[in-house]
Amino acid sequence: MNPAPDHADIQGRQYSFEEFNELNESLERPISTLNCYHTKTVIILGISRPTYTEEQLQEMKHKSNELIDIDGKKYTRYQCTQLQRQIETKIRKQKDRKEILKAAGDDVGVRECNRKIRLLKDKYNEISQKAGLDTHYDRMNTFKATKAASSAIKNTFNPTYYDPENSYKIKLNGYSDEVNNGLSKAAHNVAKLGSKSRNEHLNLVNLSDGKITYSEEGVSDSVGYAELWKYLKANPDKSFAFVHNHNNDTFFSETDMRTLLTNKQIPVMIAVRNDSVIYEAERTKMLPNIANYNNLYSSDLEEINRQSRNGEITPAIRTVKVAETIVNNLLRDYTKGLVEIDGRKK
Repeated sequence: MNPAPDHADIQGRQYSFEEFNELNESLERPISTLNCYHTKTVIILGISRPTYTEEQLQEMKHKSNELIDIDGKKYTRYQCTQLQRQIETKIRKQKDRKEILKAAGDDVGVRECNRKIRLLKDKYNEISQKAGLDTHYDRMNTFKATKAASSAIKNTFNPTYYDPENSYKIKLNGYSDEVNNGLSKAAHNVAKLGSKSRNEHLNLVNLSDGKITYSEEGVSDSVGYAELWKYLKANPDKSFAFVHNHNNDTFFSETDMRTLLTNKQIPVMIAVRNDSVIYEAERTKMLPNIANYNNLYSSDLEEINRQSRNGEITPAIRTVKVAETIVNNLLRDYTKGLVEIDGRKK
């Protein structure tokens, strides 16, 4: 385990509910949010045996902070895991580009993409070996999906791009024209910026007056970091819509759903594909901030797991199917349902 520095002294320890909540609220990056994979388990304080001894916890921290030489620079093992994630993203981008070039008949471009993918994989393996890290080749895969009835094709992981002739208009029932105009403006903003930078962009829209009060640029497949949580803490009595772009044809992710269902100040989640297909969800009830949603829907995932065990689907496809099932179930159980707006020119 290679924890981030802000969580290294917290992991593996036991707390009362009051102590944990107070500690978690003091963190700029709360546990189980913003790419934190720590989980929390209910125990009987003073009776349940700790999972790790103090010596084991200190050894984990020491090992995580050991410096690894990569191309003449020193990185901690945690930083090496972040290098892994960056390379996985770059490989997915090259694979997406290769498919576009293949469809266009550009054999030279395809060969160049293959060359870059090989170099990236070599670097990935080098970092993993030097740091003693597990490899996650399934995270390098891109996937294909079928078109759902009455909806745009989604989750093929193909890139999407801004088009000024498309409509980015949003109209949420129960909100004023002022708020809906603010949401529409935010949708247009993040799609245009994201299409250019190929990063995700966030606009928070105040659900009282429609004003865009906070903006942030993230990375290619996520947005919403420490500064966002600082802003929310500084404005505890306000409610916002979380309006962000997706650079490919995906809809809501588990991270999107976690943000919506565990943060009281964000009752509306909007994912704007750069091509103006817009997904909206309004929360109906809060969800406990648990790290692994699989346990909520274990019976629904049994068939997917059976297919994976029998070799009927690859581990990578299993990952996608599990995520889609969890997101769809969360939308069904904790929101008014998925609303899809297709603003593309016909």
